[in-house]
Amino acid sequence: MDAGAVGVLTGSIGVVGTLLGVVFTQWRADVRERIRLAVEERREEQRLAHDTEREHDARLFDHRRSAYLAVIEQLHRWSAIAVDVRAGERPEPPEDAMEEFWRVVSEVDLYGSTDAAQKARDLYYVLRTQVYETRNPDVEDDDLDIEVSDFQNDFVEAARADLGLPARWPNKANLTLNGETIGRIWR
Repeated sequence: MDAGAVGVLTGSIGVVGTLLGVVFTQWRADVRERIRLAVEERREEQRLAHDTEREHDARLFDHRRSAYLAVIEQLHRWSAIAVDVRAGERPEPPEDAMEEFWRVVSEVDLYGSTDAAQKARDLYYVLRTQVYETRNPDVEDDDLDIEVSDFQNDFVEAARADLGLPARWPNKANLTLNGETIGRIWR
């Protein structure tokens, strides 16, 4: 082989080697880029899923909070009505008058915890009994008010626990007489 052919061959090998190096480097860069994009897409999907879950939790929290507040509003309304009915200052309301209260209790049943829903139902039934049932003359009005207050405190504590709020009365003790619970002490 003469010197000219060796030069052309060497130059050709150099050009082909350079081209192969560029192609190989570009291919590896493309692989790295695809991996980086896949990782970014996965992170974005996780972030979106996390954001969606947080928004769902926030909406659920808002539904719970508004349902719990509505129960407390109905409690105040119907407590005043129960006191007026017991005192004879107002006639017994129509049978369907507490439907709004029951609708609110149903919202708590839908959005709230099992414990809060049970406490809301208990509160509804004790008020319904006081408004519509025949009054026992042996039971003092103050005892009926204390009963409502106890059910209210139970509901508020269950609602606060469900909303992640600290307990208002962390220590609750039962008063017993001859082995029968006659009341609770809120400390």
